[in-house]
Amino acid sequence: MKKILLIIVIAVFAYKYFDYFDSIDGILYSSGILSTTSSIGSFPSKINGHIVNKKGGDVKLYPTHYYLLYFSAHWCGPCRAFTPKLAAFYKQRKTKNNFQVIFVSGDKSSREMYSYMNEMPWSATPFMGTLSKDLRTKYASGFIPNLKVLDKNGKVILGDGDASPDSVLNSFGSLLNEQRLTPQQSQNSVVKKTVKSPSIFEQIKSFLELFRSAEDEESKVKQVEAIKPGEFVLSGIAGPPTNRYAVINGEIYKTGSTVRAGVILEEVQNEKVILSCDGKFVDLKYN
Repeated sequence: MKKILLIIVIAVFAYKYFDYFDSIDGILYSSGILSTTSSIGSFPSKINGHIVNKKGGDVKLYPTHYYLLYFSAHWCGPCRAFTPKLAAFYKQRKTKNNFQVIFVSGDKSSREMYSYMNEMPWSATPFMGTLSKDLRTKYASGFIPNLKVLDKNGKVILGDGDASPDSVLNSFGSLLNEQRLTPQQSQNSVVKKTVKSPSIFEQIKSFLELFRSAEDEESKVKQVEAIKPGEFVLSGIAGPPTNRYAVINGEIYKTGSTVRAGVILEEVQNEKVILSCDGKFVDLKYN
């Protein structure tokens, strides 16, 4: 008991005076007093008010049976290979209250994060926010892509340890097939399922498949059509310096938006905008 009190005092002191820990929870989890597989209370109430859509707007989560935390980043090849699989699963299996996916970004900038979210039909935690750091502390296994399945109280039921995202997604699909609960049953039932951890050979095979898929994705990226002269016409720039919008080909875009496949609006300046395509940058000025 004395040890617990001492750690809590140290955590409060460090948090208040050194800004070293993002929250008291962080040191409790890192010290082993709390387990990453233990319940953290009502999960929706824990994170509601801290979830955003691909445009940066606030999103309110509704009660559901399961929450899938997806730790990923666009710069990660295996992540870009797995994201389409998760998106296809989401579109095929998602109903109103069976599960929700929450993206926890490991991207290098908010612009990269929101651009990556164009490939995702779900919401995310704010870029580099306290919630993102807390979720990584409690649930992430130190590698990406990483997928965790939580119950409605925030307890991990699939994805413990170093399980590959493919094996977690397959196990979750089987769980959905087996669990077809009515609303009344869902209130009176507790889902208990033991999932056999994949062998080291299965994990290696899964990651090799991810890397092969990533190479295919890289090949597709290299085939992106270059920007042609006269393809885009800049007809207007509006908004304050910190939040400018550009009118390109009659459509309104903001920084980080996809203008067409492979073309991103990187920056909006006073008299021009900067587009990127396949690692190359193009200035677009008023005609």
